[in-house]
Amino acid sequence: MGLPLRHFSGYDAAVLGVEVLKALRLQADKIVIGLTLGPELLGHYFLAFNAGLGLAGSFANAFGVALFPWLCGAADRTEALRKALRLSLFCVTPVVMLQALAAPWYVPLLFGDRWQGLEEIVSILCLAAIPALLWTAAAQLLRAEGRPAVEFRVTATLAAALIANTALTAPFGLRATAVGYLAVATLTQCAAAWPALAAALRPSACLSRMTP
Repeated sequence: MGLPLRHFSGYDAAVLGVEVLKALRLQADKIVIGLTLGPELLGHYFLAFNAGLGLAGSFANAFGVALFPWLCGAADRTEALRKALRLSLFCVTPVVMLQALAAPWYVPLLFGDRWQGLEEIVSILCLAAIPALLWTAAAQLLRAEGRPAVEFRVTATLAAALIANTALTAPFGLRATAVGYLAVATLTQCAAAWPALAAALRPSACLSRMTP
């Protein structure tokens, strides 16, 4: 027996809402920066944001695309999520840390001397990739379990919190905005992801699978 059409329309509406909110979140802070600090500092922020989150953000998106069908087809979604997280964090965390530590060298080398002074901001924003990866995993689990509405509510909260952070911290400079972004993104995404990831990350669950 097929599912009623309203099941798919409700599911699709929530997923579409999530994607719209993601786009809003990624662009609204730049509007706030431009209005508050002017076009020159907006250019600095735009470069620092893309340099800091570009590579890791692309990985998180690719991770979500690959994880969703795997979770949908898995007999044990908790075990599948645990394996995916273990592999992804093992691969991504060293790259993110290396990128953050290397920013003082590669930022002036790649972008020129005129962008010196942005290295610290790039390093700070690099670190936001790790909580983003955790939330991406939790969000894909919610979608696989037919609960995209929960993802929509969390995404709306995250978008509002990050826009508010930019509005409140922009007058204090780009460094304050980047620190606030990292703090808000980490607290919000880790708190939202924890209920979905707790079972997958619980050591006792791993040990029980090894016990005959």
